[in-house]
Amino acid sequence: MVLFNKCCCFFRLTTGGMILGWIGAIESLLVVILTTIGLTHVPQIMDHLRNETRAATTIKMEAINETHVSIFRRHRSEMTAEDEMFLERGMYAILTLNLIVNVVTLISSLLLITGSIKRNSKYLLPWLVCEALCLIFSSFAAISKSFEMLIYNENFGEGFLTIFSILFLVGVEVYLYLCVYSLYQMLKTEEKNQRQMQLNEISNQASHKETNDGLPPYAALS
Repeated sequence: MVLFNKCCCFFRLTTGGMILGWIGAIESLLVVILTTIGLTHVPQIMDHLRNETRAATTIKMEAINETHVSIFRRHRSEMTAEDEMFLERGMYAILTLNLIVNVVTLISSLLLITGSIKRNSKYLLPWLVCEALCLIFSSFAAISKSFEMLIYNENFGEGFLTIFSILFLVGVEVYLYLCVYSLYQMLKTEEKNQRQMQLNEISNQASHKETNDGLPPYAALS
């Protein structure tokens, strides 16, 4: 895997890790706040949707024949109780999932900041795992969107520009991931060298004690 010595060609890897951690933490915190507000206002959102549906129904009813009113109501008009329940549960499920994902992202971003400051590679692992999953999802979404644009978009120039933009964003995500992975490998190497130095020091102390073994030196006896 490709490793880097700097992040974005300017910053040290530790500085880049802290910057990415703060950006991710702030973004996730904002989403958590907005998602929490959305969860507490689902009933109000449902009331708004009901009012919008009824208003649209009133307008459409005026434009159709009385003989088709019953058919219209049965197929195109107000939401049934089952539809409302399904929609409400779906909103709760999506918002809850979004809340969980962003809480995990917030925690991993804070750990990335901590690991960059303390120079501890273990703190970087949660961020690397979360970002790897996001990259997999983003890659599949980008491929799907690209095929969709190529097949259904009649404007070739617009479709090409959209695909290029998507691939560029995915490429930036991959690059930033490699920067943090490079930081992880650098910190692991530092920790390995420190452990080796500690072992060498312990070994030297042990050999020094064995040499002296508590007895006076031979030169002093003579």
